[in-house]
Amino acid sequence: MNGYEYYEYILVYVDDIPALSELPERIIETIRKAYRLKEETTPPKTYLGSTIKTYSIPRETRTVWRMNSQQYIKEAICCLKLELNKAGLKLIGKPNTPM
Repeated sequence: MNGYEYYEYILVYVDDIPALSELPERIIETIRKAYRLKEETTPPKTYLGSTIKTYSIPRETRTVWRMNSQQYIKEAICCLKLELNKAGLKLIGKPNTPM
């Protein structure tokens, strides 16, 4: 529409269907014609455990979306600590690398 070439994506996981497009409403309305959707569409806050927020690119007028897995990782570490605690073990300090 504005001269940019881009890909449109429809991500489907169980009952979450985010549409990544310049006009996502058009995609969702096409899906709505074929399937009964639960609720009205709203901007996503999370997807697969990742936090989703808008982000403005410096010197750009358009807004983009970004995903951040920080909350998911915190919860995963908490679950790991609980499981290790059951076995009488614990995490030792902070690792130097994620590997």
